[in-house]
Amino acid sequence: MEDVGDGYYADYPSRKRRKCALRKLEEIAPVPASFVRTEDAYKIPVERGTNRPLPSHASYDLIGYEGPAAVPINQDVVKTDGEKYGKIKNDLIRNSAIAGAAGAIVAQLVSGSNIALIYAAGAFAGVAYLFFLGIKTDTVGSEDAKLGSN
Repeated sequence: MEDVGDGYYADYPSRKRRKCALRKLEEIAPVPASFVRTEDAYKIPVERGTNRPLPSHASYDLIGYEGPAAVPINQDVVKTDGEKYGKIKNDLIRNSAIAGAAGAIVAQLVSGSNIALIYAAGAFAGVAYLFFLGIKTDTVGSEDAKLGSN
């Protein structure tokens, strides 16, 4: 964060950030901060005369801290939720295809074959999009996921 004056500190986008130094948790202290939208910066209390940030505590209390506790996962719930998800996904694709076919039939009756063909092509493209979106969504968080490139 960069000091922009008067106790305001701005957090610029990552492309503008400079190198930062990693510090041990024992060496830092919590600082109370409030985001001020008009300044697009955080207001942090500072010591008078030095303009150094004023921490709310001398340091973090790390005695006895073992980190976040792991939550047990019920595999039966995961399995049933996966089955429900698969059914919902299939129902969505099926209902989209049915609605597209019904719309194409109505377009055929109202406007003729040319419009019906265009409508059917758009409906098919929508169903294909849903199908491939489902495949992409299923890879999020999986072990073989490629971040940003799949």
